[in-house]
Amino acid sequence: MAKVQREVVVTAITELTPHLRRISFGGDSLQTFPVGQETAYIKFAFPSESEGGRTRMRSYTVRHFSLDDLRLDVDFALHDVGGPATRWAEQCKVGDTITMAGPGPTKRVDLGADWFFLVGDMSALPAIAANIDALPSSAKGHVVVEILSEEDKLDLGEPSGLEVTWVVNPHPESGSGLIDAVRERPWHDGVPAIWSACEFGKMKLLRTYFSTTRQVAPEHRYISSYWKICASDEDHKKAKSEDTPRR
Repeated sequence: MAKVQREVVVTAITELTPHLRRISFGGDSLQTFPVGQETAYIKFAFPSESEGGRTRMRSYTVRHFSLDDLRLDVDFALHDVGGPATRWAEQCKVGDTITMAGPGPTKRVDLGADWFFLVGDMSALPAIAANIDALPSSAKGHVVVEILSEEDKLDLGEPSGLEVTWVVNPHPESGSGLIDAVRERPWHDGVPAIWSACEFGKMKLLRTYFSTTRQVAPEHRYISSYWKICASDEDHKKAKSEDTPRR
């Protein structure tokens, strides 16, 4: 990941849904932020109250960036029990500053595929939405998203050939609704582009489904986890590094 650090300032806060808050950042440091980085991750240094103000780096997705008005939009999923990132996102106000690093590589779906299958929970919803923005109007396939409540549904502006399925689960640490909904979607002919990100355990089930059951080649699938049940961000990263996916 590029180690460029910038201090940015909160310029606007928008409540997209009860559990999704868009925080817009500005500042002169964004004059050198590269364009076209939607779906890439950036890291914020959030203060941790439990550690005496020590900062913790957490990754979030670039949702929009405009060089013309130096506006960077980042959508934060808000959880009932959150860490330093969630607490900061809930309490921040316009004018607050924070240190940011990045961006890292983009996580885009392959636009050359015959059809598309995008899957995730609310932590991945910003990246899914950014990927949908880039799809051609002729795109077809499926989008399956697990959300915390009916009120968390978003207008994704998806192409007419892309079927969106919302799975409401107020307790994302449990339940198989996301996996079941994915397995129930009809499989199209041609080469698919798979993009999936969610909780670690569910990610492994989806990886098995797409790689083994559906035998999608590695070059046609991006499957990752963004968090892990009952694990800190650091423990989640350790679990990811120790996880050896089956090709």
